[in-house]
Amino acid sequence: MLNKLIKEETPKRTPRPLTPFTLFIGSISYLGVGVLNPIMPALIEGRYGGTAFHVGLMYTTLATAQFIGSPVIGLLSDRYGRRLVLMFSLLGAAIAYTLMGIGGALWMMFAGWAIFGIADGTASSIFAYIADTATLKARTRAFAFMSAATGMGFTIGPIISARFASIDLAIPLYIVAATSVVGLVWAYWAMPETFPDNPRVARVSFRQLNPLSQLFVDWRNPHLRWLMLSFLLTTMTSIITSSNLAAMTNDLFGWQPQQIAPIFILMGVVEVLAQVSIVPVLLHFLREIQITSLGAIMLSIAFGLFGWFSLTGLPALVYIAAIVANIGTALVEVSLQGLMSKAVAPEAQGRIQGTYRATFALGRIIGPLWAGWLYQEISPAMPYWIGAGQMILVSILTWFAASKLQHKGNAQ
Repeated sequence: MLNKLIKEETPKRTPRPLTPFTLFIGSISYLGVGVLNPIMPALIEGRYGGTAFHVGLMYTTLATAQFIGSPVIGLLSDRYGRRLVLMFSLLGAAIAYTLMGIGGALWMMFAGWAIFGIADGTASSIFAYIADTATLKARTRAFAFMSAATGMGFTIGPIISARFASIDLAIPLYIVAATSVVGLVWAYWAMPETFPDNPRVARVSFRQLNPLSQLFVDWRNPHLRWLMLSFLLTTMTSIITSSNLAAMTNDLFGWQPQQIAPIFILMGVVEVLAQVSIVPVLLHFLREIQITSLGAIMLSIAFGLFGWFSLTGLPALVYIAAIVANIGTALVEVSLQGLMSKAVAPEAQGRIQGTYRATFALGRIIGPLWAGWLYQEISPAMPYWIGAGQMILVSILTWFAASKLQHKGNAQ
């Protein structure tokens, strides 16, 4: 059976990168995170007697598991193909969320999310699938639409939780498990293998399965180094709003959840709209490097506004900052992903998508810790001032990356 799955023939006609299937897979890749965000405190503290520390530890567990698993998953997709690895990841998600739905103890929640994080190659596999099937010219645009589909999971997830959590907190988790099974069955019957036997990675050694060794390979690549550092800094900056903004508005100005929730809804909607409308339009007029620099400048301005808001409490500032920040985030992340994909050979597309996801996870580990220390030890505005400075640095680093890519003969 395994040989049959691995030996799947590459279709004679290259599939289209954006289809109902790929968009569905993108939308469910982080559906579980969207579902768990609003009900996590009720599950961890209410059902299992945990604390706020345990809630935070759950997110650290997920990011750490993704950091460990993503480079390995990416490498395996370069060895065995996108289809088999995607199916493995969907099976892992189904098992993980079923375990969390069954629950029974706090450790089951941690175990379930660790399993999901380790096996979480759904997004990286589908982006590698797109890299296989889209032309270089169309790749970043296709990435933008897939990023928007992924973002929809964060929007749909809370709706599912709001509708079913009042009946039973486990129902939203079972829904995520069920959608993963649907994706698994759909992939088995409808997804062709897009990565041919040649130029697949010939073999995978135990040394290569070390996630740090995979990261070091790409960090040593002069065509990738500045792009990866830019993406790490961007992730460390953008996560500050998720990890700190609610606490800051509550601590300084007494804002309640009903005042805070609209900001996060606005952020999600703006980022999705930017990915499907603004990025594709800009790609007709600007290079990816230029779009990345523009997005970094927008993020720097937005975080300056967030810092100003912490001093004044003016609601208009936080809403303007939220809009500008999430447009900037969409521009930077999509453009960097496209640039990183174009900087490597076809046989390394799975690995680079795994590296991209691992760098994303690393930023989500470091960012909240760094922002929390600045907030507590210096001032509530300091995480946002530092974030603004980091994004100015990103706008500079991307031009270093541009010179390396031009030297390679692959100017973007």
